[in-house]
Amino acid sequence: MAGMRCSKQTRGVATIEFPWLWGRFCSVLAWLASALLLIGCRPAPEANVAGYLLSTWLGTQPPAVSTASPGALAGRVVDAQGEPIAGATVLVAQADGAPHQAITDADGRYRIVGIPPGQYVPAAVAPGYAERALAGLLDIPKLITIVADETTTAPPSTLAPYLRRPCPDGWPPPSICDRPASTPQPRAFRPKRSRT
Repeated sequence: MAGMRCSKQTRGVATIEFPWLWGRFCSVLAWLASALLLIGCRPAPEANVAGYLLSTWLGTQPPAVSTASPGALAGRVVDAQGEPIAGATVLVAQADGAPHQAITDADGRYRIVGIPPGQYVPAAVAPGYAERALAGLLDIPKLITIVADETTTAPPSTLAPYLRRPCPDGWPPPSICDRPASTPQPRAFRPKRSRT
């Protein structure tokens, strides 16, 4: 039979091997592992910094200054119920880290001008809401393409309420975890001067 071969006999029993089946199994396993890494992992900030430093060292970073005319980004920031969020900050950053930002109006709308052409992932944050980057299917960051001399409209960014992390077990009740944001922080420790 094609694709099947007999190997040597072991203790009087011939074994049959299917090399094509093993190769296909390894291919499917590698594909699944790659898909899980892309879906389930978001790079840590340290990985982003390491990637930036590596691409800078290799010389693969795009030029910091674009000669093309800038474009604009417009969109809306809403909560889970679709209500507009006023006063949210929306930010996009160039590959070199230069930020472009705007604050939403009473209708939750924003417009960021002066963005060099390219691809960006808008991120939004507002008081009382958790920071969120614009994401698509499977929560993968969604790239928005900015075109010179045009206004690109981004899909609405939906922010979820910010939830405080609970205090670890064993911490006393009046701890920094429970402290409201308006409570003044403790002063820095200053050592006493010696009188000599």
